[in-house]
Amino acid sequence: FMFLDTLQAVPASGAVRAALAFLLLALVATDVVLGLRQHRTFRLEIDATPAPQRESLRIALLGRWIRLGVASGLITLLAVVLLPGLTLADLGLRAPDLESKFGPVTSSMVAGMFFGIVVSAVAVAFLTRRVLKNSSKVALAGSEALDPMLPRTARGRWWWGGLALSAGVTEEIVYRGLAILTLAVILPQASGSVIVMAAAVIFGLAHAYQGWAGVLVTGLSGWVLGNLYLSTSSLVIPMVLHVLIDLRVLVMRPSCEIGAESDSGTQISSTPIGKPVLS
Repeated sequence: FMFLDTLQAVPASGAVRAALAFLLLALVATDVVLGLRQHRTFRLEIDATPAPQRESLRIALLGRWIRLGVASGLITLLAVVLLPGLTLADLGLRAPDLESKFGPVTSSMVAGMFFGIVVSAVAVAFLTRRVLKNSSKVALAGSEALDPMLPRTARGRWWWGGLALSAGVTEEIVYRGLAILTLAVILPQASGSVIVMAAAVIFGLAHAYQGWAGVLVTGLSGWVLGNLYLSTSSLVIPMVLHVLIDLRVLVMRPSCEIGAESDSGTQISSTPIGKPVLS
């Protein structure tokens, strides 16, 4: 990872390293504490609310998490701009370095790559939906925590799309950009695998509200995105993938149990199906 060598060579003073570490710990702790608290409150409220009124509770939770994510991203950007010796490029906010991997890159190659990413993401989402629809025994990691959050109406799906977009951008800034930058300047001799694994663990713990299974799955996705980030020297492609991973929920169905809501807000009865994971 040539980009990691660049980050580890950043001339960060002791004060800058301490500031980065404090910022990362504060943002992670905020995500963990507020995530657990707000999700627990949401579950209690939604269990006590009639089915036709539950979508407003989901939208309120999604709105809070969008605002929290945007605030975390803006704080990170501001801190890096103000800290001496650092630039936004050190957070991965730069064009992907594809030429070192693939040679001269043309616009058609870039378009083809993103088209392939989108097609692959949609194909995986529909395949997963088909598998889950045909089995009442499939339950994916974190599904117990996530299923009550999944939108049942068109308005709710718009809000979920907003959460997917904000999470895909801001979580990459915090949990790939800031986390890997901080680990790189604090551990200048560490290998790329150690840095990426440590950042993935932090990312997984930030999703503690999903339970240990959800933490493991999001940690694994963080490891993949971290490797992709360092391989391309940019957050652009990880951001796109992250958004698509979260958007796949829009082509899936939440579990439909007795008392669950339909798009019209009426109650329906059906067989439970598996649920997806938000990362």
